[in-house]
Amino acid sequence: MRLSSPFRGLSRIRQSKDSLAVLGAGLALNAAQWLFLAVKVKPHTDPIPIHYTITFGIDRIGPWYTAFLLPLSGTVMLGINIVLASLTVEHQRVTAMFIAWLSLLMQLALLAAAVLIFRTT
Repeated sequence: MRLSSPFRGLSRIRQSKDSLAVLGAGLALNAAQWLFLAVKVKPHTDPIPIHYTITFGIDRIGPWYTAFLLPLSGTVMLGINIVLASLTVEHQRVTAMFIAWLSLLMQLALLAAAVLIFRTT
């Protein structure tokens, strides 16, 4: 099996309206994460909560810039998923659509985590 360029598959994703819409929604959720945290988290010297559990409450605190690791990881994973979807869309459209939907659900979960952690700060 010969691997093709991920950019070759991007034109196929553009032709597949469903995959393009789902990946676009994932991109919009990632942008909403960045925007939400840019509004809520301001540079300061006090530590901020970066992890919350139901059992213990806030169990990790850190400097303000660690809050942006959440949307950064989402951006990296979204980029990887776009490349994987573009590589598989030529041969298996169902797999590409599955990757796109998982990417959207992951972005939704990361946005929910950011909102739940920083809703009171």
